[in-house]
Amino acid sequence: MCYQDCLLSNMHLTHSSPSLFISIPAPNDRVERSKNSSRWFTVNMGTGIVSILLHNLPYNGVWLHWISVIIFALNVLLFVLFLSISMVRYLVYPGLWTAMIHHPVVPLFLGAFPIGLATIVEMIVLVCVPAWGHWAITLVGESGLATSPEFC
Repeated sequence: MCYQDCLLSNMHLTHSSPSLFISIPAPNDRVERSKNSSRWFTVNMGTGIVSILLHNLPYNGVWLHWISVIIFALNVLLFVLFLSISMVRYLVYPGLWTAMIHHPVVPLFLGAFPIGLATIVEMIVLVCVPAWGHWAITLVGESGLATSPEFC
């Protein structure tokens, strides 16, 4: 018995009575393929926030610093992986971008991409610049990742 049938039977409604649920039409296959690409970056966003929080904890320890660096490396790896998969997906299915933009829910996840990238830039500032020196600032500044004047 599905969830909707269970709710309807508990409320003593028959299947012929009006349903309490809005029937959502089944999305086409193109949108189904595109749904996950933007959602993947929420994983990247969460991983980046964890690495930033571990780095900025007031209880500093060497082990805590290295755990944040490991999670940062995992975050960069996930970002590159998800970006590669998304680029391949949009190249293989050219009409996928327009189908995704017209979907009612999927475009809401597009903000996860820049926030995930921002967590990487923040950890570069917190970890790589003190460890690598001035050339890390030049690397990030010239790559276009950091556009704010406070960074340089």
